[in-house]
Amino acid sequence: MSTESGKQSDGWELVFPGLLILPLVGTFLVSRLTVEVPANHFYVEGRCVLLDKRIAEDNEPGPKGAANSVYKPEFQIRYTVDGQQHEAWTYNGFSYFTAWRWPKELILEGFTVGDEYPCWYDPDDPTQVVLVRGYGWLTYLVAAIFVALAFCTGIGVWRRLGPGRRAVETKSPAIGGALGSRIGHA
Repeated sequence: MSTESGKQSDGWELVFPGLLILPLVGTFLVSRLTVEVPANHFYVEGRCVLLDKRIAEDNEPGPKGAANSVYKPEFQIRYTVDGQQHEAWTYNGFSYFTAWRWPKELILEGFTVGDEYPCWYDPDDPTQVVLVRGYGWLTYLVAAIFVALAFCTGIGVWRRLGPGRRAVETKSPAIGGALGSRIGHA
């Protein structure tokens, strides 16, 4: 394959960015999963009483000094583990702030102060607790990007190093051309 400038291209120009970006996306995905997987699969179910609920707000200064508010739902719960009572502000394993307040208000409306709910806590550290299990949308998005990037990069590497590529490069042009014309007319 040749490019417009006449230089020979080996087809790696699209594979290298994938090989560079894939570890970064993978590292971010692993950082998300190290928090979410234990909460979703290894925490022990218990019961808790909802004491209070709120929307936590964080005002981070933006690039031009203006404050940008971001929000997350939080619930104060009381629960007992091995006869010891604990209280914590929590919601889920992927507790991060986002820009819209109204979805957090909808989440708060789904819970009533004073009611009892299931909760899940870390049996090795009962202070680590979640009221809701599941994976965040960001984890699904990053996982989809990781899979697509890995697939495309893998296809690119396979095309460069795969068995079909080696067979074409090792054939003599005269033999390959003669065999190809005979097979095509057979």
